[in-house]
Amino acid sequence: MLRRNVKTALLFFLVCFLGMLLEDLTDCSCDATQQYNWTVQFGIGAMIYSILEKVVFFIAGFTFFILIKKKICSEIYIKTKYIYFAALPVLVFHNQFLQIPENISNRSIELSICEKSWSNGLQTNSKTLNQKEYKYLKHQLLLLPDLPQSADSIDINYYRDNFLGEFILTIHFLCDNLEPIDTANKHWITDAANNSINKKKVGYTDDNGRN
Repeated sequence: MLRRNVKTALLFFLVCFLGMLLEDLTDCSCDATQQYNWTVQFGIGAMIYSILEKVVFFIAGFTFFILIKKKICSEIYIKTKYIYFAALPVLVFHNQFLQIPENISNRSIELSICEKSWSNGLQTNSKTLNQKEYKYLKHQLLLLPDLPQSADSIDINYYRDNFLGEFILTIHFLCDNLEPIDTANKHWITDAANNSINKKKVGYTDDNGRN
Protein backbone atom coordinates (compact mmCIF):
# COMPACT_ATOMS: atom_id res chain seq x y z
CA MET A 1 0.00 0.00 0.00
CA LEU A 2 2.79 2.38 0.97
CA ARG A 3 4.71 1.56 -2.22
CA ARG A 4 1.65 2.34 -4.34
CA ASN A 5 1.18 5.67 -2.59
CA VAL A 6 4.85 6.53 -3.17
CA LYS A 7 4.46 5.69 -6.86
CA THR A 8 1.39 7.90 -7.07
CA ALA A 9 3.20 10.81 -5.41
CA LEU A 10 6.23 10.35 -7.68
CA LEU A 11 3.97 10.34 -10.74
CA PHE A 12 2.31 13.58 -9.59
CA PHE A 13 5.64 15.35 -9.09
CA LEU A 14 7.07 13.90 -12.33
CA VAL A 15 4.24 15.43 -14.36
CA CYS A 16 4.74 18.73 -12.49
CA PHE A 17 8.46 18.64 -13.32
CA LEU A 18 7.85 17.83 -16.98
CA GLY A 19 5.38 20.73 -17.22
CA MET A 20 7.89 23.16 -15.69
CA LEU A 21 10.63 21.84 -17.99
CA LEU A 22 8.51 22.23 -21.13
CA GLU A 23 7.43 25.72 -20.10
CA ASP A 24 11.04 26.73 -19.57
CA LEU A 25 12.27 25.16 -22.83
CA THR A 26 9.57 26.87 -24.91
CA ASP A 27 9.98 30.25 -23.19
CA CYS A 28 11.91 32.68 -25.40
CA SER A 29 11.13 35.84 -23.42
CA CYS A 30 13.88 38.27 -22.41
CA ASP A 31 14.40 40.58 -19.42
CA ALA A 32 12.46 43.36 -21.15
CA THR A 33 9.30 41.37 -21.92
CA GLN A 34 9.40 39.84 -18.44
CA GLN A 35 9.53 43.31 -16.89
CA TYR A 36 6.55 44.42 -18.96
CA ASN A 37 4.67 41.41 -17.68
CA TRP A 38 5.33 42.38 -14.03
CA THR A 39 3.24 45.47 -13.46
CA VAL A 40 1.85 47.51 -10.59
CA GLN A 41 -1.55 45.97 -11.30
CA PHE A 42 -0.27 42.58 -10.17
CA GLY A 43 2.73 42.17 -7.86
CA ILE A 44 2.46 40.43 -4.50
CA GLY A 45 -1.35 40.22 -4.62
CA ALA A 46 -1.26 38.12 -7.78
CA MET A 47 1.41 35.84 -6.29
CA ILE A 48 -0.72 35.16 -3.20
CA TYR A 49 -3.81 34.57 -5.35
CA SER A 50 -1.90 32.17 -7.61
CA ILE A 51 -0.63 30.13 -4.63
CA LEU A 52 -4.07 29.99 -3.00
CA GLU A 53 -5.65 28.96 -6.31
CA LYS A 54 -3.25 26.03 -6.65
CA VAL A 55 -3.85 24.93 -3.05
CA VAL A 56 -7.63 25.04 -3.55
CA PHE A 57 -7.44 23.05 -6.80
CA PHE A 58 -5.19 20.45 -5.19
CA ILE A 59 -7.38 20.02 -2.10
CA ALA A 60 -10.54 19.86 -4.23
CA GLY A 61 -8.99 17.31 -6.59
CA PHE A 62 -7.63 15.15 -3.77
CA THR A 63 -10.92 15.31 -1.83
CA PHE A 64 -12.89 14.34 -4.92
CA PHE A 65 -10.65 11.30 -5.42
CA ILE A 66 -11.09 10.21 -1.78
CA LEU A 67 -14.89 10.44 -2.17
CA ILE A 68 -15.06 8.38 -5.37
CA LYS A 69 -12.49 5.89 -4.06
CA LYS A 70 -15.12 4.40 -1.74
CA LYS A 71 -17.60 3.93 -4.58
CA ILE A 72 -15.44 1.99 -7.05
CA CYS A 73 -14.02 -1.49 -6.86
CA SER A 74 -10.35 -2.01 -5.99
CA GLU A 75 -9.38 -3.18 -9.50
CA ILE A 76 -10.75 -0.05 -11.18
CA TYR A 77 -9.27 2.07 -8.37
CA ILE A 78 -5.75 0.79 -9.01
CA LYS A 79 -6.00 1.41 -12.76
CA THR A 80 -7.55 4.85 -12.54
CA LYS A 81 -5.48 6.15 -9.62
CA TYR A 82 -2.36 6.64 -11.70
CA ILE A 83 -4.28 8.27 -14.55
CA TYR A 84 -6.03 10.59 -12.12
CA PHE A 85 -2.86 11.75 -10.35
CA ALA A 86 -1.07 12.17 -13.67
CA ALA A 87 -3.89 14.49 -14.80
CA LEU A 88 -4.24 16.34 -11.48
CA PRO A 89 -1.10 18.51 -11.99
CA VAL A 90 -2.58 19.77 -15.27
CA LEU A 91 -5.58 21.03 -13.30
CA VAL A 92 -3.59 22.43 -10.37
CA PHE A 93 -0.97 24.14 -12.57
CA HIS A 94 -3.26 24.80 -15.54
CA ASN A 95 -1.83 28.29 -16.16
CA GLN A 96 1.68 26.89 -16.54
CA PHE A 97 0.56 24.08 -18.86
CA LEU A 98 -1.50 26.49 -20.97
CA GLN A 99 1.58 28.70 -21.25
CA ILE A 100 3.45 26.02 -23.22
CA PRO A 101 1.44 26.28 -26.49
CA GLU A 102 1.30 30.07 -26.04
CA ASN A 103 5.10 30.19 -25.82
CA ILE A 104 5.35 28.22 -29.04
CA SER A 105 2.83 30.34 -30.97
CA ASN A 106 4.29 33.66 -29.68
CA ARG A 107 7.92 32.74 -30.28
CA SER A 108 8.52 34.93 -33.35
CA ILE A 109 6.94 38.09 -31.93
CA GLU A 110 8.72 37.64 -28.57
CA LEU A 111 12.07 37.39 -30.35
CA SER A 112 11.26 40.44 -32.48
CA ILE A 113 10.37 42.55 -29.42
CA CYS A 114 13.48 41.36 -27.56
CA GLU A 115 15.68 42.53 -30.44
CA LYS A 116 14.23 46.04 -30.02
CA SER A 117 14.14 46.16 -26.21
CA TRP A 118 16.41 46.19 -23.18
CA SER A 119 16.03 46.40 -19.42
CA ASN A 120 18.22 47.12 -16.40
CA GLY A 121 15.76 45.81 -13.83
CA LEU A 122 13.78 48.93 -12.95
CA GLN A 123 13.71 50.62 -16.34
CA THR A 124 12.66 49.00 -19.58
CA ASN A 125 12.86 50.48 -23.09
CA SER A 126 11.61 49.43 -26.49
CA LYS A 127 12.32 51.20 -29.78
CA THR A 128 10.55 51.30 -33.17
CA LEU A 129 7.87 48.75 -32.36
CA ASN A 130 5.12 48.14 -34.89
CA GLN A 131 1.40 47.84 -34.13
CA LYS A 132 1.45 44.05 -33.79
CA GLU A 133 4.32 44.14 -31.32
CA TYR A 134 2.74 46.96 -29.33
CA LYS A 135 -0.60 45.15 -29.05
CA TYR A 136 1.21 42.05 -27.86
CA LEU A 137 2.88 44.05 -25.07
CA LYS A 138 -0.39 45.78 -24.24
CA HIS A 139 -1.86 42.37 -23.47
CA GLN A 140 0.90 42.00 -20.85
CA LEU A 141 1.19 45.57 -19.58
CA LEU A 142 -2.33 46.85 -18.97
CA LEU A 143 -1.00 50.36 -18.35
CA LEU A 144 -0.38 50.82 -22.09
CA PRO A 145 -3.05 52.98 -23.75
CA ASP A 146 -4.79 52.32 -27.06
CA LEU A 147 -2.94 53.93 -29.95
CA PRO A 148 -4.28 55.17 -33.31
CA GLN A 149 -4.44 52.55 -36.05
CA SER A 150 -1.80 54.42 -38.07
CA ALA A 151 0.69 54.51 -35.17
CA ASP A 152 4.16 53.24 -36.05
CA SER A 153 7.78 53.53 -34.89
CA ILE A 154 6.54 53.19 -31.31
CA ASP A 155 9.02 53.88 -28.49
CA ILE A 156 8.26 52.86 -24.89
CA ASN A 157 10.08 53.93 -21.75
CA TYR A 158 8.76 52.21 -18.64
CA TYR A 159 10.08 52.66 -15.11
CA ARG A 160 8.52 50.83 -12.22
CA ASP A 161 9.26 50.40 -8.52
CA ASN A 162 7.72 47.17 -7.24
CA PHE A 163 8.37 48.07 -3.59
CA LEU A 164 6.66 51.47 -3.70
CA GLY A 165 4.18 50.52 -6.44
CA GLU A 166 5.10 53.59 -8.50
CA PHE A 167 5.72 53.84 -12.23
CA ILE A 168 6.50 56.30 -15.02
CA LEU A 169 5.42 55.43 -18.53
CA THR A 170 6.26 57.47 -21.63
CA ILE A 171 5.41 56.55 -25.22
CA HIS A 172 6.34 58.28 -28.48
CA PHE A 173 5.17 57.29 -31.94
CA LEU A 174 4.42 58.55 -35.43
CA CYS A 175 0.94 58.60 -36.91
CA ASP A 176 -0.91 60.18 -39.84
CA ASN A 177 -1.27 63.97 -39.74
CA LEU A 178 -5.06 63.71 -39.91
CA GLU A 179 -5.27 61.19 -37.06
CA PRO A 180 -7.29 62.80 -34.22
CA ILE A 181 -5.47 62.96 -30.87
CA ASP A 182 -7.29 63.94 -27.69
CA THR A 183 -4.81 66.60 -26.52
CA ALA A 184 -7.41 67.83 -24.01
CA ASN A 185 -6.45 64.70 -22.12
CA LYS A 186 -3.40 65.73 -20.07
CA HIS A 187 -1.59 62.49 -20.95
CA TRP A 188 -1.28 63.31 -24.67
CA ILE A 189 0.86 65.85 -26.53
CA THR A 190 1.55 66.33 -30.25
CA ASP A 191 4.50 67.91 -32.06
CA ALA A 192 4.31 69.88 -35.27
CA ALA A 193 3.24 67.77 -38.24
CA ASN A 194 5.87 66.77 -40.78
CA ASN A 195 4.15 67.31 -44.11
CA SER A 196 7.03 65.78 -46.09
CA ILE A 197 6.19 62.34 -44.70
CA ASN A 198 2.55 63.13 -43.83
CA LYS A 199 3.23 62.16 -40.23
CA LYS A 200 3.16 63.80 -36.81
CA LYS A 201 4.91 62.79 -33.62
CA VAL A 202 2.73 62.05 -30.60
CA GLY A 203 3.74 61.61 -26.99
CA TYR A 204 1.99 59.98 -24.04
CA THR A 205 3.01 60.24 -20.36
CA ASP A 206 1.58 58.57 -17.29
CA ASP A 207 3.36 59.39 -14.03
CA ASN A 208 1.80 56.87 -11.64
CA GLY A 209 -1.65 58.12 -12.62
CA ARG A 210 -0.81 61.64 -11.43
CA ASN A 211 0.10 63.18 -14.78
